[in-house]
Amino acid sequence: MKDQPNNPNQDNRGQGQGHRGNHKRRFHKQKPPRNFWKSLMINKGLDLLVIIVGVSLVLFVNNLLESSHQKSTEKLYVDGLVVDLSKDIDELKRNLTSHKEDYESIVVYVEKYSKGQSVDDSLASVLSSILTLNTFSKGNHSTYTSFHDQKVLSDVTLQGRIAEYYNQYHAIERFEQGYTELLFDINEYFSPYCDYTLRKLTDKSILGRVQTKNMLLLAAAQLEDGIENYENSIVKAEALRKDLQDSQQ
Repeated sequence: MKDQPNNPNQDNRGQGQGHRGNHKRRFHKQKPPRNFWKSLMINKGLDLLVIIVGVSLVLFVNNLLESSHQKSTEKLYVDGLVVDLSKDIDELKRNLTSHKEDYESIVVYVEKYSKGQSVDDSLASVLSSILTLNTFSKGNHSTYTSFHDQKVLSDVTLQGRIAEYYNQYHAIERFEQGYTELLFDINEYFSPYCDYTLRKLTDKSILGRVQTKNMLLLAAAQLEDGIENYENSIVKAEALRKDLQDSQQ
């Protein structure tokens, strides 16, 4: 038998078909596994949830720290104010007692003088007493000035009362300034006629002068205003101190 000659065209066609078949198989799209999109959405949702929880936790911790810092600052502020107010109250009461004593001595003298009773050297004692002035130092406000520009207290009303209390320092300052100037005038007027050390008048002619009585009446009037300012300050300081202490309980 004769061998059939090989047909090159047939071989080429077969090879071509083989290549095409492989090509199709190589680029054939595979379908995603079952529930692929569902799993993907669940994973992405879990990732998002983790991020949200993490951010929320950070914000919670920050707010907690800020709240703790705010409470610590508020307690420091209130404790400092209570100490300062206590010092104010003690000093105001001491000065008030002294001013009342001076006021009473002047009033008693003027009443006796007006009734024509013997006053002689009692005037020297009055002058020696009133010319020793106890002033309010206004130094017990370091806590308030340190936190003045900060909103430390959450209670706006209480913060307003604190500002109101320290603003009333000006009323006491005005009294002391005016009264001090008057005392200089009194000393200038009486010193040539009075020995303050011995508490005696060196020239009793001054007793019959109208200016003597007027000087003492001016001193009594200013002391009366000053006493009222001191009493109001003490009442406000004690009430404010109590409310500050109650706010921390």
